[in-house]
Amino acid sequence: MPLLSLCVHIVRLALHILESTIPGFSEFWLSLETLNYKGWRFPKAVHTPATLDRFLAYEPTEDDVIVATHPKCGTHWVTQMLLQLASCGQLDAFPHINCVAPWIDSKCVCDPHFYPQSPYSTKGTSLDTYATRPRIIKTHNPRYLTPFSSKAKYVVVCRNSFDVMVSMYHHASLFIPLIFLPFFPSFVRLFLRQHVEWNDGWWHARNEPNVLILHYEDIKADPRQCVERLAEFLHIEGVARAAGQQQQQHAGLIEAALHRSSFQYMKERGDVFSDFVSDQSLIRTGKVGGFAELFTPRLVQETYARLEAERLGLPVAGAAAGHRGGRHAGGPRGWCERQLSRLACACCTYLRA
Repeated sequence: MPLLSLCVHIVRLALHILESTIPGFSEFWLSLETLNYKGWRFPKAVHTPATLDRFLAYEPTEDDVIVATHPKCGTHWVTQMLLQLASCGQLDAFPHINCVAPWIDSKCVCDPHFYPQSPYSTKGTSLDTYATRPRIIKTHNPRYLTPFSSKAKYVVVCRNSFDVMVSMYHHASLFIPLIFLPFFPSFVRLFLRQHVEWNDGWWHARNEPNVLILHYEDIKADPRQCVERLAEFLHIEGVARAAGQQQQQHAGLIEAALHRSSFQYMKERGDVFSDFVSDQSLIRTGKVGGFAELFTPRLVQETYARLEAERLGLPVAGAAAGHRGGRHAGGPRGWCERQLSRLACACCTYLRA
């Protein structure tokens, strides 16, 4: 076993060196576990061109609320809030969140091998059997690969890119064979820019009247305010009246949504919010600012320099060299946080109107 581990480590190290030195090798490495669909990278374990085509061809209706998040940005958290509000607190027990909030562009909702109890598995492409009105649909797609309609509503969740990379790396280790799992610096080079572009694309839709943009960090700091904003966005008092509830029950509905979307409640029901590929719970820590767990000060500065260079159209090597050197007051973590703030401003990872 130690010999096998050593061999795996050597292969990973060799891939890391090749990725960082040979032009074009990154594209080859990405192709091992991802597919390129219309210029965007998707994990092969989750998507096929056919499932992505199906979602892009879907015509959203006035019954649809589409939760658009990059992976590891609170997808199930916000979806659970919306499910509780849309059902007026009646949707407590379900076998898996994908059974009540369809992920149309993935394999899981249409393949009974994954979720035989999903209505989507047994009733073709009809969404009429889903549990709530409005109907909650989730996606990780970028703006240009998401069907957009003025009839539907869109809830977009942004999160700072460095925290996302750490969370994604832990998640990727659940289903990517260790021998092909990049070392963290390579993982950041391969995937961080796509997350920045995802945020940027949806940010340009922020002034649309049917788009609500939330920030993960704000939800974490004040979940009550988030639930109340979602209720207002869904006109939830009107939904409650349609369901035969009295207006005074609105406060109780907010409390129920808060309770059932709390970290403890969802953590205790990890199988309901699990990854359908690895069957592991997707509720890990939910921390804000945990990027220093894997990001060294040097990796932060190199990452910032690379993204800034790409944004400005500068040579990456020259820009990175211009950011090297010097000691920074406050220690590595304090310096990381200041660089993260600069990165956020430059690359739309944590914008404010």
